[in-house]
Amino acid sequence: GKMDTYRLIEKTIIPKDVYHNIYYFTQQAKNFFTALPNSEQKAIFDSILDLSDYDKYYTKVKNAVDSTKGEAVYYNGNLIDAIFHSTSNGKTEDPKYVWGSDIPYLKSVDSNWDINSSSYLREDVKDLENVLNILGVSSSDFNIESRDESGRVSKVSVGDKSYTGVELRNLLGLRSADFDIEIIDDTIKFTTRGYGHGVGLSQYGANGMANADYNYKDIIRHYYTGVSVK
Repeated sequence: GKMDTYRLIEKTIIPKDVYHNIYYFTQQAKNFFTALPNSEQKAIFDSILDLSDYDKYYTKVKNAVDSTKGEAVYYNGNLIDAIFHSTSNGKTEDPKYVWGSDIPYLKSVDSNWDINSSSYLREDVKDLENVLNILGVSSSDFNIESRDESGRVSKVSVGDKSYTGVELRNLLGLRSADFDIEIIDDTIKFTTRGYGHGVGLSQYGANGMANADYNYKDIIRHYYTGVSVK
């Protein structure tokens, strides 16, 4: 239906906050979109994009693509898996704490540019009973037991159960695994820092570095340890 189409279009356009992102449609979204009447197409665009900025951002993306044509990022002669996320908590995360994998070019690095970004800090207040039902517990005794080197939660106990920060983030739809918890009456408040899994390049961090006059190779080599751009 129309609402499903709107959601599909919204999800397949990468936000314009960091111009390095390239806007794209999936083929499925293209098919849905082009089948709509012109008035509905315009309504969708007007609701999710400031069209007055289209030329400006298109030009930036095109220039970035053209000026780096033929270049790629390598580690020990092999192309890297260029993992990225929206916003760090001030440090990027080691993938061993997220996926259990040890990847030499994806190590935790400082990313203090994120701290002043609009995406850094959020408060998420949820219904306590609903959270307990999701977790399958009756106790509201939440305790953060430990954090890893980047400051993200590594273990949190809820009554007699325990979870990693990543598990709790996924179960409850939190923005980040770096969070504080506060019970307030019949609600539970999560204060999160950062947005995403935290591994690899931070988009807001990269934008901060670019604004501080670092070039694209500096940014890539900062977030991906030991790589070469050629």
